[in-house]
Amino acid sequence: MNITNAGVRGHNPTGVVIHNDAGSNGANTSFYNSWLPTHNPENGFAHVYIASDGRLQASDFSNMAWHCANSYGNENYASWEVCQSEGDLNQFLRNEQAVLDDVAKYMKQWGLTPNHDTVKLHQELSATSCPRRSVEVHGGTVESCRSYFIAELNKRLTGQNTNTEKRKYKMFAIYSDGSNKQLYILNVATGRESKITNDERKAILADNVMKEMVVDFGKANRTSLGKSNEALRKFR
Repeated sequence: MNITNAGVRGHNPTGVVIHNDAGSNGANTSFYNSWLPTHNPENGFAHVYIASDGRLQASDFSNMAWHCANSYGNENYASWEVCQSEGDLNQFLRNEQAVLDDVAKYMKQWGLTPNHDTVKLHQELSATSCPRRSVEVHGGTVESCRSYFIAELNKRLTGQNTNTEKRKYKMFAIYSDGSNKQLYILNVATGRESKITNDERKAILADNVMKEMVVDFGKANRTSLGKSNEALRKFR
């Protein structure tokens, strides 16, 4: 079933693009299922949307999609939206892992090997910040984020441990000020940190898997955190 489409592609996709939807917690698949048919598809849509309530296939992969404001990308690349990307961090990361699971499934079906030619970010194809939050979380640059995506896809395709509930997010760390009253997220590659909102903090501490990722480095260690191999050993 096609909610929308941009015309028949005529061949299998030759690559993939992983997007962030810039949506809030309410921007789930139910929302997009109702929203997409009421909007001009030329304004943009992806093939697949994945959120807290599941997966939505907006258009068959045999069709093109207007997803990256680039004619070659629209004609040749399959596209996924990691939904709720400006909402709860915990939920966004779960959605992202589900997208990577789905992308790997279809790359295998199409005989594609994850590499710099087959895995693209929207930022490479047109002037945009997308996928803004994925880039922020996974090292802060297009290359660090794409390298993360490629590594995760190759894990899935080579049969390495891909249990989402047990996976450690090696490109960033979540740490406490010593009391868990304030949590921070650290880009391991750059050493840059940002505060986690109170709602995100509560969600992380309420989730057993995410809570295990919180490391109490204490206030005194924060300034040297980005340079300390010992402190970051568990994330490498």
